[in-house]
Amino acid sequence: MSIKVAENQRYFVNIDWENQINGEMYLAKCYSISHSNDIQKINEFYVEINGGGDRQAISNDGKYIATAKYESKLFIYDIQNKEKKLFTNQFKSIQKLEFCDNYLCIVSEDNHIYYFDFENNVILNKFVGTNVIKNYFGADIIIKNHNMAIIGTKKVKSNDSCYLDGITTEYGVVLSEMRGNLYCYNYLGKVIWKVEAGSNRHFINLGYNLQKKIIVAICFDYFNKSNPDEVFLIDAVSGSIISKTDVERREYVFIQNCQALLNDDKQIVNILPS
Repeated sequence: MSIKVAENQRYFVNIDWENQINGEMYLAKCYSISHSNDIQKINEFYVEINGGGDRQAISNDGKYIATAKYESKLFIYDIQNKEKKLFTNQFKSIQKLEFCDNYLCIVSEDNHIYYFDFENNVILNKFVGTNVIKNYFGADIIIKNHNMAIIGTKKVKSNDSCYLDGITTEYGVVLSEMRGNLYCYNYLGKVIWKVEAGSNRHFINLGYNLQKKIIVAICFDYFNKSNPDEVFLIDAVSGSIISKTDVERREYVFIQNCQALLNDDKQIVNILPS
């Protein structure tokens, strides 16, 4: 993955894997996105990072990026000054980074998740899990062993080998499975609707527009790479499919409260009705 958007979808960082120094440092390009979808470069500089996983993140204020190397190395950089703000090797085998509020969420391969106060170099919380889904409507959703979601006090096990992605709404938790089904569970752990992706397809990226109550899901054909990706718009309450639209197969992230997609060439595709 080369492009990573901030949690508030107002900033993003793009790692240029072709532009490197000795295979150890790669060029990070940092951008802001205005409400009118005007993209402005903030800065670019070389950072230490490994490919694979989800080892880069940008903060909601556009001030910092975090990168990681698999061998337990975490870096925080000041974007404006192009300087390393922090280095630590206290987290093992980092797989995923995400800035959340005033902390950094770190998912490591040793089956632990950390909430890290990088300003004070303090671990705020540590718990067992293979992923975490930020929840603005209640307690965060912890994924254990890749296929078990902890929703409040309930354990919800996938019918498949793992959950690929997840989001939360005020109605419940939406989880995508490896074999293609999209399930919405209420906060009591009960299924309230299901959407099927179709044969040999699965949902790889989920977003939610709170104002329109619409879930946006990118569907991917994992056997036939010549097929385009498909964008589903789904009613968050009923699970009914509002529309399905083909898009060019690219790397995408959601921007502007999931009203549009941004691809790795900085092209914007509007997906929600005005």
